[in-house]
Amino acid sequence: MLPTLRSFFSELLRSLDCTVIIGSRISELEHDALRQFRVSIVGLGTGEALHVMRTDPQIASRFESCALPSWTANENLRSFLAGFLQQLDVEGSDIVNNRIAIDYILELTSGVTGRIVELVRLSARCAMRRDSRTVTVDLLQEAGKEFASDLGSERNVSH
Repeated sequence: MLPTLRSFFSELLRSLDCTVIIGSRISELEHDALRQFRVSIVGLGTGEALHVMRTDPQIASRFESCALPSWTANENLRSFLAGFLQQLDVEGSDIVNNRIAIDYILELTSGVTGRIVELVRLSARCAMRRDSRTVTVDLLQEAGKEFASDLGSERNVSH
């Protein structure tokens, strides 16, 4: 971490009286935070980050890893999708309130948050390319074809 960023981070922690840090670049923050401020750290990351944690003995001894469960077809997923679509500034009720669309999303993404986010982003882009702000099931399926090809998937995505 650059000295100015380290100074800024230290001052920020001091001024906020912080007790927990949540972040995705834990390796850059953890030494100062653990030693100087005695705060709890929650690290977020991908499989690559988990690999780093497991192969660095110092980090591995300080953190316990756990995986988030995959999404299932329930109100929590519908709420997540509605909120994310709202953040993208697109209308998505056709997706959020459609059991077939929800099942399609889960089938294509295996319920993994990062994959769901990418599929929804691709769907929003498809809508915007058509000068629309509404994500439909048809656009979701169009985005699904691109998504599946990006994954190298050979699934049939034309439900």
